[in-house]
Amino acid sequence: MKIKGLKTRIHTTGLNLTKRKLNLLKKNIESLGLTLDGSNSTKVYFMRENLKLFNKTLDIIEYCNKIHLPVSIKTIVTKVNQEDLPKIAEIISKFKITRWMLFEFIPLNKAELYKNRFYITYQNYTKIMNTLKKDYPSLKIISCPKDKIPRDYCFINVLGEIFTHNKKKGDIKIGDLRNERLKEIIERNHL
Repeated sequence: MKIKGLKTRIHTTGLNLTKRKLNLLKKNIESLGLTLDGSNSTKVYFMRENLKLFNKTLDIIEYCNKIHLPVSIKTIVTKVNQEDLPKIAEIISKFKITRWMLFEFIPLNKAELYKNRFYITYQNYTKIMNTLKKDYPSLKIISCPKDKIPRDYCFINVLGEIFTHNKKKGDIKIGDLRNERLKEIIERNHL
């Protein structure tokens, strides 16, 4: 759905995407965001607990490039994958990627359970960002520290619930597509 003035970007793991669905999405969205948290199936499994996700993501990127559907990559920077980030950069450099967004791990809500496994300091996150930007100037690398997530950022879960992010409270539900129209939710929340 393209709404005047609203950029529609879908972020997904991509596991349920098919070529047919990608062709439909191309007509209705600005770009597709995919998650890539490791440079091989084993490393992605350690982050996302799915052995198929790495290869599926690469297949989707390749097909999106073929049909000219813009693709961005999102990676959560953690203790687990910080050393692997240059290898991820090498992989995505082979494709046409609009941007690589690297998010600082935020131990809020459900993620609090994984703080010891994933958390790195802000200083370490910043050092990693600076190194990657220097070493991979051809990639459009976007640093996404927890204090810089934009106010107009929102996401819709599989149930149709819409959330935005608050720096202190984490994810906050702002609407539900099962009960109201997207336009009403956007206007009510001044997005």
